[in-house]
Amino acid sequence: MIPRRLLRWVALTSLVPLLGGAECEHLGEVEQGPFEDPRCAARSDDATVGGRWVISGRGHRSECDEGHLNARELTMGSIALHIAQEAATGGLELASAPTVADGGFIWIRGAVDRACVSFATLDSGPRGTASYDFDGVVTAEGRIDGDWIGTGPGSCESGGTFTVRISR
Repeated sequence: MIPRRLLRWVALTSLVPLLGGAECEHLGEVEQGPFEDPRCAARSDDATVGGRWVISGRGHRSECDEGHLNARELTMGSIALHIAQEAATGGLELASAPTVADGGFIWIRGAVDRACVSFATLDSGPRGTASYDFDGVVTAEGRIDGDWIGTGPGSCESGGTFTVRISR
């Protein structure tokens, strides 16, 4: 599955410990246009994905001004998010704002197009704000799998894979 934007890096250092510093050379960003995956067409209607979401994922972070934030491997997780789905438009909204320690969480947008799901969030904390774009496919009842990319805090760039587990 191809994210809307593909970030590429060439690692200049050997394997570093989890959340250790990695220096990378940024090769640029390629715009891919709207997220499309051939599996989207597997459905003729929009998948039902509203409910209680818990997001988990793995990835990397580089290009950070604060070198200790660079990570060759990182894990992501979320508190439970209650997502409402607009049946007529496929739009996704945060049904209630979660309480997040040390900062804020903002749901920017979300949409369902047949089996494809995309959403964007902002997280703010003591080190600044990070934005994340998620593009995935409903792979089973109550599950979305896909890719994510992010920017921030500061100059950091990140990306990886994610899974959303949905309960109703």
